[in-house]
Amino acid sequence: MTIIAGSRLPDNKHIVIGLTHVHGIGRSRAKDICELAKINPETKVKDLGDQVEKIRNVISEKNYVLGTSLKRVVNQCIKDKITIRSYQGRRLILGLPVNGQKTQKNAKTARKRRVSRRKD
Repeated sequence: MTIIAGSRLPDNKHIVIGLTHVHGIGRSRAKDICELAKINPETKVKDLGDQVEKIRNVISEKNYVLGTSLKRVVNQCIKDKITIRSYQGRRLILGLPVNGQKTQKNAKTARKRRVSRRKD
């Protein structure tokens, strides 16, 4: 079991896919990390061994905001928008789509979240 940035990586997947299980790392950033650490992207996570430290060093050198700290930053940005009563903040309070999506037929996800958002 390999843990990077507080997330467990699945042992039976390639390292590029395994790194995407960390909140804040997508496919392109995972490829960049593998290149900088000089690791073959098709290496399985269980076969890494001491190369895990290289990955951790690359992540710490690049100062990526990952995991729970990234979630904290995003939630703080949402709270800031709500407190300054911007357009997006008002949409968040009402539980409506924020980024200009249509609302008549396809805002089901936002409407599902509306009940929990209104209690804030």
